[in-house]
Amino acid sequence: MEQLRRTSSAMNIMTDLGVHHYLRSPSALESNGYTENVVALTRLYLCQLLQIEGRLSAHLFDEDSRPLDSDIPFWQQMTEELFQWRHSLPPPLKISDSSGEPEPRDEVYAQEVIFLNMLFHEIIILLNRPFTSQIVTSSPAGSATIAPRSAFDSTITDVHTTAGKYCFDSASRIIALLMLFKRHYGLQNVHLQMVHSTVTAGVMHAYFSVFCPDKCSSQGSPPCEERRGMAQQSLRLSIRALAEMGQTFDSATRGMELVTSLGQTWQHQRRMENSAK
Repeated sequence: MEQLRRTSSAMNIMTDLGVHHYLRSPSALESNGYTENVVALTRLYLCQLLQIEGRLSAHLFDEDSRPLDSDIPFWQQMTEELFQWRHSLPPPLKISDSSGEPEPRDEVYAQEVIFLNMLFHEIIILLNRPFTSQIVTSSPAGSATIAPRSAFDSTITDVHTTAGKYCFDSASRIIALLMLFKRHYGLQNVHLQMVHSTVTAGVMHAYFSVFCPDKCSSQGSPPCEERRGMAQQSLRLSIRALAEMGQTFDSATRGMELVTSLGQTWQHQRRMENSAK
């Protein structure tokens, strides 16, 4: 029953996207290998992704109280599944994110493809965010370590550091994808789920623009101050994007207010901690 509900949700999301209403450059899409099959493929892979997200939500947001470290095996399994899902995407559904480089300006992707990639990164954040908070509160990691696996950077073994890296990278990627979407389609006709993805990324950028302890840095990650600067820049982009989407969705305006308020609260908390030292 749950799978049927998720499949129905995926179909509704793709129908709501109404990509044929807003595509501005069909010839560019065709030269990129775009065909009508892309819509069908996206629905298929969206259903798969939502099934993973459904299991994730059922586990993380149930009513049972348990130590966070007891969730590490589940975290490993879900992270592995999510990266396997992304690896299985056919070329028309993939958007390169190597080295964090911006997309070529002449590259055009269908709306549903950008949406699918944004949703993947949002789910990565939802999975990793509970562990990221352990870094900020300076809670002891204890024995919470993992052995390197195929989906992980072999230089990272601490679960909280890994979670922080994934949250930072995925939040940055969501904003990059949002700017790509804006460049080709504007932000007046986005799907409501993209508002949620933007708020999720904005919250993480507000978080990392204030809290970026050394423990959060790892090999291959920018130094702490550079990381904060990157987060602050992405935070500004997310707030501006939410303001623009607020012309269509009231929830975007509320999301912008939430992100701004959280950022101010965390900044105040940081100042209080520094003054107490």
